[in-house]
Amino acid sequence: MASESASASTATGVGSTSAPTIREIIATNRNPQIWKDFNLCIMTDNSQKAQCKHCFHFLSVGSNTTLRNHITHPHCEAKKAQQNQNPEAGQTSMARDGSVFRYDPDYLREQFAGLVIQRALPFNHFDHEQTTRVFQNTMQPRYTHVSRSTLKRDAMKLWLAAKQEIIDSFGNINACVNLTTDV
Repeated sequence: MASESASASTATGVGSTSAPTIREIIATNRNPQIWKDFNLCIMTDNSQKAQCKHCFHFLSVGSNTTLRNHITHPHCEAKKAQQNQNPEAGQTSMARDGSVFRYDPDYLREQFAGLVIQRALPFNHFDHEQTTRVFQNTMQPRYTHVSRSTLKRDAMKLWLAAKQEIIDSFGNINACVNLTTDV
């Protein structure tokens, strides 16, 4: 009996650090109405699983009914969160740690501008079709392209805000300040 439970936990990956992981995501010609919310994954143990694009849970690929029920009878926590919000704010997703987060493209643009400034990257660093595809396919399907001119405008806004903050902080100091530069 003990050996049966040990083999069952090994097969399912429960309590094991060697659980199968995604080896490859492949395209499928199966029912597009159902599969638009799932990725067909080949696992490291050569099994096939359907992974929900919203909550990242793995389901059996044997039955489209199971997949449809996951989405239509909200077993998917990310879909539940989307339905509880207004349609305009339907930008939530399930994080890998189980929490629900809201995708905010304006916050992403601000973070990209900060990254460009901190790492001295060119403004066209994210301005590539392949970069957009990688972000959409692996991290956030709702990601939209951020152009170099948008990044430049966002970086200038950050710079002006930082400059104004420095000016304001110098205005609040009750002492003399000498600035020198080496050009």
